[in-house]
Amino acid sequence: MNHDELLDQFDIQRLIYQYASSAGELDVAGFADCFAPGGRITSRGYTGDLLSGNFTQAIIDNLKAKYVSTMHNVHNHTYVVDGPKATGITYCVASHIERPEGQATNLEKFDMYIRYHDQLIKDKGRWFFKERRFELLFTTQVPVQNISP
Repeated sequence: MNHDELLDQFDIQRLIYQYASSAGELDVAGFADCFAPGGRITSRGYTGDLLSGNFTQAIIDNLKAKYVSTMHNVHNHTYVVDGPKATGITYCVASHIERPEGQATNLEKFDMYIRYHDQLIKDKGRWFFKERRFELLFTTQVPVQNISP
């Protein structure tokens, strides 16, 4: 792998981490900054939705409304770069803390095991998601104890 290929892989990794941390921190601007103009998210196995246009605010608002806390943990990822385009896959576990309806103190952790199938483009020296296909593999749900203030 040459120097430019290493830089591309590093920059794509940075994009993947920005997406995950922006979702976890409920950062609309950071999340939106991951997508090229006209970028979109599609899903299979969860909602069947196609999200395009100004969807980033809606996603963050949904996370805020449904969960006490959320954290996206990125695992293995592989990408193939072809000039200003790249394709690849990222595995992620998105952990969400829920408060069951009618419960004052009980919390549950809902984990979503996700595989993202990505199409990226490079513009002005930076990588962006052109399309991110969200594939839900399976979920788990367990009781948890909240230890944060």
